[in-house]
Amino acid sequence: MATTTIISRPNPYVGPRPYKQGETIYGRERETSELLDLLIAERIVLLYSPSGAGKSSLLNAAIFPKMSEQGFEVLPPMRVNLEPPPDAELDPAFNRYVYSCLLSMEEAMPEDKRFSMGDLATLRFKDYIARYQERALNLNPDYSYPSLLLMFDQGEEVIRVSMTDRDKKSEFFLQVGEVLRDRNIWALFSIREDYLASFDSYVRPIPTRLANRYRLNFLNAEAAMQAIQRPAINAGVEFPDECARELTDDLRKVLVQQPDGSTIEELGPFVEPVQLQVVCRRLWSELPDNATAVTAEHIQALGSVNRALADYYALQVASVAAMSKVPEREIREWFDRKLITVSGIRGQVLMTPNQSEGLENKAIWMLERAYLMRAEKRGGATWFELAHDRLVRPIRENNGEWFEHNLSALQRQADVWNMQGRPDGMLIIGQDFLEMQKWAEANRATMTQVEKDFYAESQKAYDADIRERRNNTIIRWLFVASLVALVVAIVGVIFALYQRRVATVREHVAAANEVVSQDPQLAALIALKAIEESKTMPEELQYKSQEALHHALIGMRVERVFSAHTDRAYQAFFTQDGKKFVSSSRDSTAILWDYETGAPLLTLSSPGEEIRVVNIFPDGKRVVTGDNSGVVTVWDAATGAVLKEISAHADSVNYLDIAPDGSRFASAGADGKVIVWDAATYAPVLTIN
Repeated sequence: MATTTIISRPNPYVGPRPYKQGETIYGRERETSELLDLLIAERIVLLYSPSGAGKSSLLNAAIFPKMSEQGFEVLPPMRVNLEPPPDAELDPAFNRYVYSCLLSMEEAMPEDKRFSMGDLATLRFKDYIARYQERALNLNPDYSYPSLLLMFDQGEEVIRVSMTDRDKKSEFFLQVGEVLRDRNIWALFSIREDYLASFDSYVRPIPTRLANRYRLNFLNAEAAMQAIQRPAINAGVEFPDECARELTDDLRKVLVQQPDGSTIEELGPFVEPVQLQVVCRRLWSELPDNATAVTAEHIQALGSVNRALADYYALQVASVAAMSKVPEREIREWFDRKLITVSGIRGQVLMTPNQSEGLENKAIWMLERAYLMRAEKRGGATWFELAHDRLVRPIRENNGEWFEHNLSALQRQADVWNMQGRPDGMLIIGQDFLEMQKWAEANRATMTQVEKDFYAESQKAYDADIRERRNNTIIRWLFVASLVALVVAIVGVIFALYQRRVATVREHVAAANEVVSQDPQLAALIALKAIEESKTMPEELQYKSQEALHHALIGMRVERVFSAHTDRAYQAFFTQDGKKFVSSSRDSTAILWDYETGAPLLTLSSPGEEIRVVNIFPDGKRVVTGDNSGVVTVWDAATGAVLKEISAHADSVNYLDIAPDGSRFASAGADGKVIVWDAATYAPVLTIN
């Protein structure tokens, strides 16, 4: 007799979609009770939350049935974004927001009793409610005119649908206010919190002006565990606390930036419901047929939360690319370069007409509806960012795999070349160019303009390299022929030393190529050593050394390279606007740079001393440096003039920091002292041993 397996059972986790009526939502018992009490007592309530907190799920799966149990007639949730019927907007009296709500409520009526779209387009909200109840009585003679509950879901759409028809929006709220003056009618408005300010400008006609409000947050750790465990338990599968806690902790990790610019993972207070559902639905689908409990092995077999989120990201990006007709590569590059910074934290993109930072807005809004990112309104503008820090690593890893699998070496190299300002040093020459030439001939029709430009410039560099190598060969042999008699006595020694150096360079190149896939940064350092040692060697070794560096840079996804120091660079600090930064070096200089152009703006010199540390004041007008002799120097960032030189420490200055308001700065030295200085008088304020 065949046994029922877990795989054959319905998946108890809903995934990225909202809960529907009739489904059970877990982890929201407290919020359900509080909101229900507030709504029954106050009659008109505004529910608001961050995007993705689960407002629609709470309304559908909890508030709707609970209010029905209390004797309310709950009409279908209303949306205001439905398209109007053809030519309806030609009528000056037509209001698309009212029409959209009425069309939503008509779902409660049998199809043969529903109003036509033309009839709905002419009705006022108050008249519709009266006629709704008349029809309900005709359908059911026992209809007792119960209290009605109107639910306005995703109320931010009244702001987002159109930015120009303020009069129509005001009329909509006026009609809703007329309906709510009937004290037998309750109302619950649901809205994203970033639209509250805009929404509040319309609520004057509403009784109470929506003074009664309830904020729904993301799931805390305890609620998240309930949402993880109870669906499985109710489906007959145990979900132990330790396994649920492991998933919960992984889901609530956030990236915290440190003072030195690095980031670390810490446990945040909340879990986003959408991410929880995505991961749990994936876990359930991969349970073995005979499993009756979730175990640590099942959690490990899931791979990681990163894998589940990465797979969800890949699926949604492919879907959006297909629906929007935007190439998947463009969407992935937009995430990789616009929504995630070089340092691995969330960036922000300002919405502009048609396209925002190179990606079509229609695709961006599809990604927002897939909960991969969120839109926030600030100061009258809309900004896009990733939905959660937890998505940074999965997206980066999935993009890296996709780029590696779908883009050729030419495409990846062309991309880095373009981002670096198209330097000649990154063009492909030698044997690599011949391989690139084969690929370009086979794929010319699909090459982007950047790839075509890169190929053309590499062709020029390759041809120049061949000519130079041929000329060098001719000159070299003529020179050797004229001096052969003179050098014959010492050629053996020179050749032996030369071969040793050549072998060393070849070893460096081989080592860089060997480790590039595991540690591109180490590969870059080894390749730089090879380049330095091959300067006086044949062009073949120089090119191979440069090729090894190019391959390492592709793996590192370096955004920019700045080169002006003649010795090791120690530190770099950006100005607050990110347009400039200052660096320190063992070459006794500090340099102020223009980030966009890569050009040095100002060089500050301290002859004979290594400038170990550097910082720049918040207003960008002064630079402060510390050298290995213990001297702290304050410079004018415009002229390079020394404003103050302080013998601060008995040994090297190891750290400098500046207060956010620029009123004070602190230095720390190898002598074990930390000194706080007044930035106006340069007098010591506090010394800590």
